Amino acid sequence: MTPCRFQRCLKAGMQVESVRIETTEKSKKRANEFTDEQVNKKFCVSPIVEKIKQLELKTQEEADYNENESSMLPGSLNEIFAFPESMDAFRTKIVYRVRLHAVTEEELNFCKFRTLAYATDYIRAISELNLIQMDFMDQIKLLRHSYGPLTIFNMAVGSIKTTRDRSLLCLPTGITISKHESVVTNRLVKG
Repeated sequence: MTPCRFQRCLKAGMQVESVRIETTEKSKKRANEFTDEQVNKKFCVSPIVEKIKQLELKTQEEADYNENESSMLPGSLNEIFAFPESMDAFRTKIVYRVRLHAVTEEELNFCKFRTLAYATDYIRAISELNLIQMDFMDQIKLLRHSYGPLTIFNMAVGSIKTTRDRSLLCLPTGITISKHESVVTNRLVKG
């Protein structure tokens, strides 16, 4: 049996350090985890940032509405903005968590209206905080153009904060959808 190259080098007089390749631990390429407090310290606080923080808190306020208290669904976007209380049944606490159960169509429909209530509250709060003055039709136009991106962004952030599993999408009503699960498609905002 012939000795390995390493042993032959040592017999020839080489030092172990010069023969053995040092293995350095490669750090995992992961984003650093920061707390909300650390992130807030890095950014300058301006009046507009403070207003947006207030806006976010206001739209995520927990309401004590029973999701089954109203069987009347708003008929149009005009009705939603004219009568915001028509969405009260859908103003529940926003909760992102991993729940590995089959998602029902009823849960998805409730989530659809919960995200719509969040978006309309956000747009109405923009006017109330005097960030931008908007009339009724401007609010509807803003909802039509921002609802999708706002909802997708919020769900992505909520999912990332909740789980590291990339195959799961956490919804703001506490339900989780796996990428392998078949989902009923719904059109979220009607014209």
